[in-house]
This record gives sequence, structure tokens and C-alpha cells, in this order.
Amino acid sequence: MFVDLEDAPRFCGTLERVQTHLERSKSCPLSITLSFLNFNLDHSMELITPSNDNSAASASTSHNLLMLILQHAHRIRRLSVVLNHNVYPAFVSSFLPHFRGHFTDVTEVTLTSRFGGDSYAALDELSELPLIRSVSVHHGAVVMRHSPTTFPIPQVTNLSFDMAEISYFFTILSLCQKLQYMEVALWVARPLDKGLPAVSHSGMRCLDLTLPQYRSHFDDYTELVKFLTFPALTCFSFALRCITAASPHQMEAFRSSFQSFVDAFACFIARCPSIEEFSLDDSSFEDQHLLLFLNKMPNVVALDVRILTTHDFGLKPTITPRVFKELGDRQVLPQLKDLRLEIAPHTVERRCSEDSFLENGVFEEMLVRRRESQEHRLRSAYLKVRQLPRPPVDCDVLRKLRREGLAVRVVHHISSDSYSPGAGEVDILPYVIDSI
Repeated sequence: MFVDLEDAPRFCGTLERVQTHLERSKSCPLSITLSFLNFNLDHSMELITPSNDNSAASASTSHNLLMLILQHAHRIRRLSVVLNHNVYPAFVSSFLPHFRGHFTDVTEVTLTSRFGGDSYAALDELSELPLIRSVSVHHGAVVMRHSPTTFPIPQVTNLSFDMAEISYFFTILSLCQKLQYMEVALWVARPLDKGLPAVSHSGMRCLDLTLPQYRSHFDDYTELVKFLTFPALTCFSFALRCITAASPHQMEAFRSSFQSFVDAFACFIARCPSIEEFSLDDSSFEDQHLLLFLNKMPNVVALDVRILTTHDFGLKPTITPRVFKELGDRQVLPQLKDLRLEIAPHTVERRCSEDSFLENGVFEEMLVRRRESQEHRLRSAYLKVRQLPRPPVDCDVLRKLRREGLAVRVVHHISSDSYSPGAGEVDILPYVIDSI
């Protein structure tokens, strides 16, 4: 249930509708989103102690609405709060303390501070959450450098946050030994001023790691992956955002630093021997790098690669006929069952001289080879090609594979302006079962 405490009084019957919903749901657990996005501090305090002035009718309505929700706080399991950044410090110190002890049965909390604000200070004001297991924190524009002091972060099993420095990421891993699922977008606001501690986290099962734009070197990223080990990791998603412009005299140092990162990343993957699902998003890795990584992951059954960004640094593309050949020969990923590729071919054309990553039917041949073995037979294949003429795939071969049981789909994304799901897309070969 979403409740905007600023806009709600403007709509007739909001309080009655919320009350009806709460009554009809009886004792069922609740999921509540409270939006304070458009509030100033005076409005926020009137929510707690409304003015007797008749002109403050809207604040009184919001107060009654909030009090009604708090009467059912013991039923709330998922709590989301959207906070106003303009008066954030005063909001946290003066307003949130009034709600301590109300949400004792909450297991999941999401805090969003638009365009800034210390969300972990807000977590400290909501510290009495004995059942908390999942935390999601989105800052907008603030780099996280410290941890909450009173919030029971060590008991969290699911954690999602962005705009965090590398050293902070290591601190969280050390504090949260019960973590199993983590989504994190790091930020390099300044070079590492000291070495990182080695961290081996035996409980982590799924990790979604995003590294930001980089300029002329990868030294901090190399340090990051050198000291991490996740022996039980089964699902790993990795994104290395696009390269920003570098001057010609930086290129030699860039290539050397990039190769050091590639080597360290391959060693990191080797220290995570349980990976079964691997996703790669918008990286600058060449095909040889991808194959190096895949060789370190023999247990992978699901592979998802999205390469949509152009990089003009003389790097070869990530997906090439060589990759399809080695996949077809089972030289890599011998247990692969599900393959998903989303490629913008202009990234290939501008990064190497090869005619096409789909040349000479290499994609179809790979699928045929992957279906030959009865053991670990490929189960599904999805290919989306963006922004070029219709991809040169042999639909007759693909239909035959589909009749034999392969779930195969080929999509041509013909719009360069919209990246919304399904927008500007044409199914060259949809997911349907042909009649035999």
C-alpha cells in the first residue's frame, strides 16, 4: 500500500479508503510505502502534533492518516520510506525518533533519500527492528562512508545499497556474516588510502556488483577483487560501466592497468567455485577475457551477457565467432542450459574489423552442437540484437531446433531511442512451439 502523506489530503476519501483497506485485510501482514518526498520540516512536525488552526486541515488529515497506519504497525512486515532531502538532517533527528518501537515485526525495510541524505542515520532512528532481515538503501547522490551504529545490521541476510566506497563495502562484509544476497553499486570518490583486508564470506549466495565509470587506471578495482572470496557463491552478476574518455598518452598505462584487473578478476572467479549463474552487463572485456572467465566457472548452467555500450579504445568485442565456437565445442561451460545474449552490434563494428559476430551461421551451429549431447543439453537460448538491420540468422535451423525442444527466441530491437522493455522490438523468432 502506497501512502503519500503530502498529496493524500488533496483527494477526497483517502483516509476512508485506507481505513477500509486495513479493515478488510484483517490480520494479514502489510506492505507499506510512506512518502515524505514533498514535505518540509513544519509539515513533518505537524504530522505528529497537528496545529489547532483550521488552516492546517490538510496537515491534520495527514496526521490522522499516519496515526491510523501506526495503529496497525504490528502487522507491517515490509516498510518503505521515501524521504525529503531538503530538510533531511532535521527530519531524521526531530521526526523519525517518534516512531521508535512501532515497527517491531518489520522484516524488510527500504529507505530512499532523493538527491542525498544520510539514510543510515535514518536507519539508526528505526533501530528497534528485532526481526529485520532485508535492507535496501538508495541515496541518490551521497557516497556512503560509515555504518549505522545502533541498527542491527549484523543480522541482515539481504542487503542492497548504492554509492558506496570500496572500503565501506569491505566493512559491511565484515559486519554482516549472515548475508546471503547482496546488490551493491560502488563509487570511487577518492583513491584507496590504505590496503584492504582479506575477506572470505562463506554465507554469500548471490552477489550483484556494479563498478562505476573509470578513467585511466583500474588499480582500486584490482585491489577490490584481490581480497574477496565467496566460496559458496552460486549467482554472480557483474557490471563494469563504460569507459570515460582518456587521452592518447594515457592509453599505454590504461591497457596495462586493465590487464592487471582482468588477471585479478579471473583469480577472484576461481576462488568462487560454486557459481551456477553468471551475468555480465556492459563490460569492456574482450572475447579472450570472457573465455578466460568462463573457463573458471565449470558449474555455470545459466549465462546472461548484455553488451550495449560503445568503447573506442582499440579493444576487441566481447561476443565474437570465437566465443560461439568454444561454446559449441563445450570447451567452456560444459553444463550450460540457459543462454541469454543482448548485443548492440555497433559496439562490435567500432571495436574490431570483423564483419559480424553472427557471421557464417556460428550462432546456429553453436546451438546445434549444444543440443547433441543428452547430458547437459541446452534448454533455452535468447538473442536480442539492437540498432542494426535484421540480424543474419537462419530461421529454418532455429525452427528445427525449436521443434526438437529448444526454447529459442530471436529479437530485433529496431529503436535506438527507447530502452523500455518491449519498446521498438520485433520478434524474428518468438517463443512458440511449432507443430510437427
